[in-house]
Amino acid sequence: MHFVLVALPYTVAGVLMLYTSDALIAAFLLGSSAAVQHVLHSSVRLPFSKYLELVFITPRLHFVHHHPNPRFTNSNYGFIFSIWDRAFGTYTEPDSIPENEKGQLGLDYEISMLRLFFGLPRVHAAPDVPKRKAA
Repeated sequence: MHFVLVALPYTVAGVLMLYTSDALIAAFLLGSSAAVQHVLHSSVRLPFSKYLELVFITPRLHFVHHHPNPRFTNSNYGFIFSIWDRAFGTYTEPDSIPENEKGQLGLDYEISMLRLFFGLPRVHAAPDVPKRKAA
């Protein structure tokens, strides 16, 4: 369901533009959206990130969203503009993460491509349970 909701505006725009000479615009929008997602989830370091982040989401800013600590994970949801996270109170400054926690990534759930495709709730991974020693 998540995928359908995210793709719906692009799909509607694409269908409408097929009947005009602007089908290339729809292809550009779909391609640029995919490119932005790849950049955000990369380890690319952009020059002047702190200044760019006043308006745009950068990999450094979005990286906070993938931190194992829920305090940080529940922030920086934006795809293009950082103004939305600032406006809705979900912005976390990357420099506010303690030095000993920087560079950490973590997910507390298992990833299933089928579940992700349909936007189904995540399945939390079972904690490691130590095995009993034989007596």
